[in-house]
Amino acid sequence: MSQQLQSKGETLEAVNKELGELRSAKSQLEVNLMEGQNALATSKRKVEELEAKEKSFDAVQAQVKSLSLELRKESVLRKKAHNALRELKGNIRVCARVRPGPLPGTSGAEGSSQAESLSVVDEYSLALEVEAKGMEHTSTSASPEVRRYEYDAVFLPEATQEMVYEEAKDMVQSALDGYNVCIFCYGQTGSGKTHTMLGMEGSEGLLPRAIRDVFTMGGGKVEIQCYMLELYQDSLIDLLLKPGTQPPKLLIRRDASGTVSVEGANVLTATDSTELSSHLHAGLSHRKVAATKMNSQSSRSHLIFSVLIRHSDSAGKMTTGKMTFIDLAGSERVAKSGAINDAERLNEAKAINKSLSALGDVVSALTTGESFIPYRNHPLTQLMADSLGGNAKCCMVVNVSPLASDSPETRNSLDYASRVKMVKNEASKSVETKEIMKLKAIIEKQAAELKSLRN
Repeated sequence: MSQQLQSKGETLEAVNKELGELRSAKSQLEVNLMEGQNALATSKRKVEELEAKEKSFDAVQAQVKSLSLELRKESVLRKKAHNALRELKGNIRVCARVRPGPLPGTSGAEGSSQAESLSVVDEYSLALEVEAKGMEHTSTSASPEVRRYEYDAVFLPEATQEMVYEEAKDMVQSALDGYNVCIFCYGQTGSGKTHTMLGMEGSEGLLPRAIRDVFTMGGGKVEIQCYMLELYQDSLIDLLLKPGTQPPKLLIRRDASGTVSVEGANVLTATDSTELSSHLHAGLSHRKVAATKMNSQSSRSHLIFSVLIRHSDSAGKMTTGKMTFIDLAGSERVAKSGAINDAERLNEAKAINKSLSALGDVVSALTTGESFIPYRNHPLTQLMADSLGGNAKCCMVVNVSPLASDSPETRNSLDYASRVKMVKNEASKSVETKEIMKLKAIIEKQAAELKSLRN
């Protein structure tokens, strides 16, 4: 009996011990649970704080984005107002057009890289990365300088021909109103000047679109004449001369008002846009073009197409104006274009670069306030004497490449365009009333009678 009691006592003692351990374990679990709950609450608070901070950050980020957009809008409006003021003062309107880079799978001239150094900041600004000054001829790598340029308009590579024309369209109306106007394209060879000026079927450039509008824009009666020239290796050539005709001597004249004309040029009449387009294409078929490493259809001459306008409205007011379109041959580095290995192409390139250098001298003289402007130093500058610093309204389109391999030429073109932007013209229009026209007719009649009596 005593043994059984002893055994049960030992069993009870073991159970009590195990129960004590379980109670101790339970207490520890309760403590751990409490700590876990506290930790969970702390984590939850931190998550809520992070979410609040994230919402606050998103709000700040949205505010920054909104302010950036407002700043950009203000900047664009400021530039637009500045450009309008410049034009009111007579400054030449300058637009920049960035041509597309090489197509995918191809490279630029002589296998150059497709990396781009030119970017469009907004519709008025460009940014060009150039080598730091003094580092051009060293092998040491250095961070490139970023040069900013501002113009009256900047066109992306995706810009359509219509978008570019819209910027210059009012020039046609100005010509109908009696002003002399000039639109010219400038840039390195292969930068897209001829595409901008002439375009192609289905993607017409500035000139074909102006030809269409000059007959429809002004209303009233319009009388149109035109002449077309090319300046090839310093020689002026009439592109509208009839085949087999002895070329006359062409003389560049400038009248008392400063308007430029070409004595001896074959002047053709056009009764509608179709006939005027026909004259244009007939002349283009005789223009000098050739293939180079930079351009498969490189213009080897400067093209000048002038449209002479007499416009009368329903009130009998007569205006006379002139539209001149100039597609300048591109400046080129002969080693890069391959002209250095071809005597004819080399002579052409030398003549082109010489004429553009003379044009640069005129712009430099105009922008530095010199008393003597060297218009007479070259036929090109004589032809453009009323467009640069003269009596014409003028619009320049500088065509540039975005490629890093073309960066030196792009920089030269943009620097030149920035100087042209500073040139001021004193545009004036020619308007005749019915009374003036009657007096002119009487004077002409009397002059004819006097000549007849003398004979």
